[in-house]
Amino acid sequence: MRIFYVNQGKTYYIERSGGYVWSPQKALNGQANIGFSTMRQIHKGDYILHCAGGYLLSISRAKTDCYVADQPSELVEEVGKLWDKHGYRVDVEYYNFDSPMDIRAHSAWLAAHYDPRSAFTYRGTGKQQYMCNLVKEHAIYILNQLILLQRRQENKQLLSYVLNLYTGGVSPDSEWRMAWNHIVDDHIQNLYRGNEENKKIWNDFLCDPAFFGYNKELNEVTSGRRVVLGDQELQIPYFVVRDSLSAKDLFVMDVKRYDSSPENQDVNQLNFCLRRFGVNYSVLVCDRIYIYKKTGISNDISFTANSMEGVKFLTDFNCNNMKKASS
Repeated sequence: MRIFYVNQGKTYYIERSGGYVWSPQKALNGQANIGFSTMRQIHKGDYILHCAGGYLLSISRAKTDCYVADQPSELVEEVGKLWDKHGYRVDVEYYNFDSPMDIRAHSAWLAAHYDPRSAFTYRGTGKQQYMCNLVKEHAIYILNQLILLQRRQENKQLLSYVLNLYTGGVSPDSEWRMAWNHIVDDHIQNLYRGNEENKKIWNDFLCDPAFFGYNKELNEVTSGRRVVLGDQELQIPYFVVRDSLSAKDLFVMDVKRYDSSPENQDVNQLNFCLRRFGVNYSVLVCDRIYIYKKTGISNDISFTANSMEGVKFLTDFNCNNMKKASS
C-alpha cells in the first residue's frame, strides 16, 4: 500500500463530488508531465491525501487501479479546454477531515526533511504538479499531524488505521474490525436516510475490497433481476450476489431505512428469493442485520462498534470466503 499526495485546486470539489481523481495524459503541447504520469502508479487500496488552497481537506482510498478515461464533462464545464481530453482516472472514496491541515504551517519541517522524490520543494512548499509521490517520512509525519488535529473520533480512528496499515502495524483482524466500525458509523450518522440512498451505499460496500470485495465489472452484484412465476414475470428489487466464475448465486440482500424493522412481508419475500435462487442465505439490512438461512434458522446482528458478530458477518460474507464455502 502506498500514499500519494494530490494538488487539486479548484477542481477539488468537483472531483470529490464525483468520487474520482482525473488528470490528462499529457500537456496540451503534447509534452509529458510527471504530475499526470504519476497517476499510473496508483493501485486499488492505495491512499491519497488531497490538498486544495494550501489545506489538506480529505484522504481517499483508491477503489480501482488507474485507468484510461476521457475528461469528465463536469471538469470541462469548470476549466474549459485547458487540458487534453484523453486522461487517467482513479475512482476513490473520499473521507473528509473535520479539521483541515494548513500544510504551509509545516514548511519549515518539510524543508528540513527535504526529499526530491516527494511532494515538496526544498523550501518546504508544495510542488506545482497534480499527483505526487509521498516518501514514507513525509507520509508518517503528515498522518500524525492530521490525527492530532481531528476532533471527530471516527476521523482519528481512520487516520490511525491508515498509519498503522502503512507502517505494517495492522493485523487482519484489525482490518475487519475497522471495516465493520465504518459500517456502524454509517448506520449511526444516517439513521433516517432513504431506502434508495442506503442501497447505493451498500452496493458500494459489497463491491469494495475493504468490505466484501465482489467484482462490479463482472456483475457479481446485481439488482432488478427478473424471474418467471407461472404466467407472470416479476422483477426482484433486491441485490443478488453471485460468483462470476461458477455462475452460482451466493446470497440475496435487501436494504431498507436504518430506522425501520422487518415486516412479515419482507421476511416472506426474502424467503421466497432464498428458495427461488437456490441460495443458502438471504440478508435484510435495516435497524439491525437479519440473516435468514436455508435451514430455517435466522439470527440478527446489532450495529455495535467492535462487535465480534459484526466482524464475523463481514468475514463470512466476504467474496473469497463465501465463494469457498459454496464450492
